[in-house]
Formats: sequence, structure tokens, C-alpha cells
Amino acid sequence: MSEQLNFKSERFFDYRSQHTNHSGTVIKEYTHRLKIVADLTLHCICPVCGAPDCGNDMYLWAEFSGEKWAIHLGADSFDAYLNCWHYDGITEDEYRQLPELIRHSNEMIGWCDIYSEPNNEIDAFDFLKSLEVIKDSDYANDGGEFLEIYYPILKSFTNAVIKENTILNVLK
Repeated sequence: MSEQLNFKSERFFDYRSQHTNHSGTVIKEYTHRLKIVADLTLHCICPVCGAPDCGNDMYLWAEFSGEKWAIHLGADSFDAYLNCWHYDGITEDEYRQLPELIRHSNEMIGWCDIYSEPNNEIDAFDFLKSLEVIKDSDYANDGGEFLEIYYPILKSFTNAVIKENTILNVLK
């Protein structure tokens, strides 16, 4: 894998969340201890508050050798690459041929549905196709941020997921 991923990292994120019903009874609890192998939030500084990617957080993660390794992303920053396709003036047929990850993000369904579970499995091959579509689009011409930062790290991580035949997850 890429040397941009730090597998010796000692930085962890403990995710805890509860899903409750209308009366407040806990239906399901979510707990994940993620080892942060790359933090992409550090590359996008908020022009208002000066904090690294101060919007919503998103973690792309998979289990390797009993540990959950994750890439920390600013959900708002990464979504900017996914959510612009229905405004692009492409035909309906071209839109239907986009990878599922991009279509679901634009339509707010599947992994991107606000009512979905906080953790969702996503197809690693479809994620790679999505990265390629973004890389080959005008949206990747953002001063090099996508091509130089997001693309190599996300591609390397996803290729490792495929090689290890493990499951790619997105936690939001």
C-alpha cells in the first residue's frame, strides 16, 4: 500500500451511537474503534473558522488482521466530488451509467440516505470506479487536491480491501 497510509499509527477514534425509537428506547447501539491510517481532513481548512474540515465527518474503513483501519474524511469536502453530477448537464443515460456510489449520493438513497444506518457497506469495485470517474472529470481540476491527496490514498486503501477480500464500509 501507499506510504501515505500510516499503518503504524497509534491514533484511534472510538465511535459510539444509539438508534432509538419514538419514545427514546434504545433499539440498537453502534460501537467502532477505528485506527486512523490517513486523515484527509487536515488538507481542507475552513475559510470561516480555520479548523480542518469543520463540517461532518466520514470514515472509510475495513477490517485487516482483526483491526478496523480507517481513513478520516470531511464528509462535506468529499461529497463535493460526488454531489454535482445531476447539475452537470449530462443525459439521463450518461447519469444511469455512473457508479452506484455517485448516483446514491446525488439521490440521497442507499449509503447516503439520512435515515440509513450510520455504518454502511459499500462495493469496493464501485468505489474504485467512482474515483476513476471523478479523476477523469472536470471536478478533479480543483488545484490538484483530489488528484494529489484524495485519489492516491483512497485508491491504495480500496485496492488493499479488494486484495484482502474484506468489506469496505463508510461510517457517517
